[in-house]
Amino acid sequence: MAVKQNVGARDSKFHNSLSIKVDDTYFRLMDAVVIRNKDTPEPEFPEADYVVKMTVWGFPTDSPKIGDACTSTTFQEVDLAEIDKQTGATFVAKCYAYLMSIDPLKGGTAV
Repeated sequence: MAVKQNVGARDSKFHNSLSIKVDDTYFRLMDAVVIRNKDTPEPEFPEADYVVKMTVWGFPTDSPKIGDACTSTTFQEVDLAEIDKQTGATFVAKCYAYLMSIDPLKGGTAV
């Protein structure tokens, strides 16, 4: 699974490591961690029981090899309840559905 999206050279929505425009970047969910939020709540989600923290890397190809440099990264945090609302057969599919519903990946293409 991946999301194909264009990245501008100085797009503030991404951490663009090349500082150049990269068309058709393939963004992959590198990790999605569920964190208990009840004991020490995240300030952005004071009411959430659990928070999902996701790291997404962008590659210039749809089949990167181990050790290939990523061109862009983005980090997202969301209440687990928002992930649960998404359509998808698995937790990962729901994470991708959520990512494609928000900036910076909104409007991207599932590949």
